[in-house]
Amino acid sequence: MVLEMQPDNFKRLRILSNRANSWSQFTKYTHVGHSFGTILTLAFLAKYPTLSDGAIATGQILSTYGGAATQAGFGWQYAHQNNPTLYADYGSGYIVPGSESNIQQGFFSVVDGLMDPKALAYANQIKNPATVGDFHSILLSVGLPAPDYTAPLQVRHPTPL
Repeated sequence: MVLEMQPDNFKRLRILSNRANSWSQFTKYTHVGHSFGTILTLAFLAKYPTLSDGAIATGQILSTYGGAATQAGFGWQYAHQNNPTLYADYGSGYIVPGSESNIQQGFFSVVDGLMDPKALAYANQIKNPATVGDFHSILLSVGLPAPDYTAPLQVRHPTPL
């Protein structure tokens, strides 16, 4: 399972770094995540709360500003079927949001005028495929409690202008 492997890989890197301390000057470890990386970082903190001296989480907003991040909201399609020319080199394990409307529902919000229509159109033009496994991890890791994590956590979220 991807969720189980990725936090475990963070742990292995921390252990290897400690063993290599003869060349490393690091004594504290701060984990920084953006978007999917934030989800993995928070899952790591839930599973291994004592292996981080601090964390910074950006680009993952679970609030009233987020969209309807559901299967129906994203309208996932196989990348190659969505645009055979653009995604010609991607196999059946890659997916993209189906339409501009799906991107709006999943990533943008119309609350308080935060959605920029030009940014939405651009996001649809450049949407990058993701693997099905990435989203399997997300579904299993969002909202995991981390009651034993006691180090600092900075969360960066957008502020309405």
